[in-house]
Amino acid sequence: MATRRVKVSIDAKKLGMKKLLIIGAGKEQVIAIQKAKYLGYYVICSDFDTKAPGIAFADEFHEVSTHDYEGNLSVAKKGNVDGVMTICSETAVPVSYT
Repeated sequence: MATRRVKVSIDAKKLGMKKLLIIGAGKEQVIAIQKAKYLGYYVICSDFDTKAPGIAFADEFHEVSTHDYEGNLSVAKKGNVDGVMTICSETAVPVSYT
């Protein structure tokens, strides 16, 4: 019998969960996604690859390239995230304007 993963929409903030945006959902980011989940974070991932392996572990996914600063900023703002990170990305991710 096949299993199907169903996403349930929850209000993480009402549950007292911190929200973390992890830029990238590739195999390199899977361990970070899993660790953040283990630590109790509501994990939002962004990646251009809709078949990235990290998507299966995230609470929420957005199809946004790691190169798309404005797109990731929009995801962070709409998601009201508490933090943003990436790990082992092949792209330097800008985190602020000066």
